[in-house]
Amino acid sequence: MKKILFVTDFYYEAKGRLYYEEHLFLTGQLRKDFDLVICNPKDMNKFTEDFDLTIFRNAGPIANFKEEYDLFRQNISSKKTKYIQLFQWER
Repeated sequence: MKKILFVTDFYYEAKGRLYYEEHLFLTGQLRKDFDLVICNPKDMNKFTEDFDLTIFRNAGPIANFKEEYDLFRQNISSKKTKYIQLFQWER
C-alpha cells in the first residue's frame, strides 16, 4: 500500500478537543511511511479511485457532508475500494 486519502474536515468543532490538531498529528505520522493526501469530504469522491486506501477517523469529517458520504458508500459498494471507517455513525 502506497497512497492514502485521509478524509477530514479541519473546521469540525469537537467538544473539549482540538480535533484538527489530532488529525495533523496522525497525518504527520502516516506521511512518514505513505504517500498521503488530506482531503475535505466535499471533494473525496473526486479522488477515491486514485488511492490504495481511504481513511475516515471519526464521524466528524462527514457529519456535515451526508450527501457526499452516501455517494462514497454507494461508489465503494460497486468497486473494490478499500477504506477504513474508525467510527460507528448512527443516522
